[in-house]
Amino acid sequence: MSSLAAIQSTGNWRLASLHAEDVPVLFSLTRGQGRVILSGRTRGLTPPSYLFVPAHHAMRFEFSGPVFGTKLRLDPASVPELPSEPRLLRSLAAQDQRTLTHHLNQIEEERTAARKGADRAVAAHANLLCIALDRAYEASGAPSWTETKSQQLSARFMALVEEDIANGTLDGPSVGDYADRLGITATHLTRVCQAETGQGASSYLQDRLLSEARRRLKETRQPVNSIARQLGYRSAAYFTRAFGARMGETPSAARNATTDPAAPNTGTKALRPH
Repeated sequence: MSSLAAIQSTGNWRLASLHAEDVPVLFSLTRGQGRVILSGRTRGLTPPSYLFVPAHHAMRFEFSGPVFGTKLRLDPASVPELPSEPRLLRSLAAQDQRTLTHHLNQIEEERTAARKGADRAVAAHANLLCIALDRAYEASGAPSWTETKSQQLSARFMALVEEDIANGTLDGPSVGDYADRLGITATHLTRVCQAETGQGASSYLQDRLLSEARRRLKETRQPVNSIARQLGYRSAAYFTRAFGARMGETPSAARNATTDPAAPNTGTKALRPH
């Protein structure tokens, strides 16, 4: 579990850059406001909000100022039967809000107390938390995350990008390639992405690849050339120029910067390390 305020103050790129998690994540927003771009759609965030994001779904947050809340990474092995698409809950009933707050507080208490049975207690509260969220979601009658054909198309494009990143099958990827796989024109794909997320398909693709490059530079010791090649850049020199233009620093500078202290390990079975 991580504090959103700590992440924002010491490593805001972990929220503001396009990024995806390898496990499901639950965000709880208790103060502040903004919006999230996720799975082909842009949604507003006002407290109290609870946002569930499945694994390998790229997201980007835009906050208008300081925010308070938590980020909880879930272990599917300990918390099964999680939703397969994003869910956003806002304006909850007071009782639902108290229940969710209680389980989040208990998870944090057990996680930090280091007492006997803490792992099982965390897993139990994480399961109860997700059950409470599921019940609240059903009671709210909230619609599917992607309601329209345009949102579904944009989400499919983003899912293909994540699939290629995860599988390491990138080789000079272009919007035209993805449009062909989706059976549409590149112009139409760009128009849909712009309308749904405020960002064209090409800009989205480059932002996602370069933010993933920064994550690997910060969190692994892979050579820059290897990272560039894995993400489909055929020239390390071109990758370095593209990274500098987008990120405002060289890959080496990004790697050598002080590690963000806002990325703690949880040390529990129901949660995953950041």
